[in-house]
Amino acid sequence: NFKVITYDTISKDAILSANQKSFGKRFIPTYSFDKADVIVSFDADFLSEWIDPAHARQYASNRKPENGKMSRHYQFESLLSVTGANADKRVPIKPSEQGQYILRLYDAVLKLSNNQTINSSKTKHDKLINQIAKELWSNKQNSLVVSGSDNIDIQIIINALNTLLDNYETTISTKIKS
Repeated sequence: NFKVITYDTISKDAILSANQKSFGKRFIPTYSFDKADVIVSFDADFLSEWIDPAHARQYASNRKPENGKMSRHYQFESLLSVTGANADKRVPIKPSEQGQYILRLYDAVLKLSNNQTINSSKTKHDKLINQIAKELWSNKQNSLVVSGSDNIDIQIIINALNTLLDNYETTISTKIKS
């Protein structure tokens, strides 16, 4: 008698479970970094090990100034990653602060969308968060917010942020490929 146990070195369960709660089905979305003019990542090392190796090629294709425009990339992370090293602005934060920063960004985008607020707690980078929110809002449908967190609640807020920004079916596909 034995059991076969599968172990993911980088768990995707929080994304799967958050999508179940947000959209009614468990799936890993397809991210299109090549279509995003503004990218905000919270501890997602998408150029190295996060979800799909194609992200690096997509990201690079949208970072060529000779094409007339270049995507803007903000990286909030606790440890320096390949993705963080390539960001336009890298903000080191503690892992325990990730949820606070994501809520603050959600709050800033919510305020721009309908002048409402959830009164999230302040961060030491509020000025930057507000600037990022304005960039995201002016690039609705052409932005992307991702998180490498294994916390379902954080992933639900990421889903809500991308929903506010109308990113689904433009830079994020929920279609399950068969």
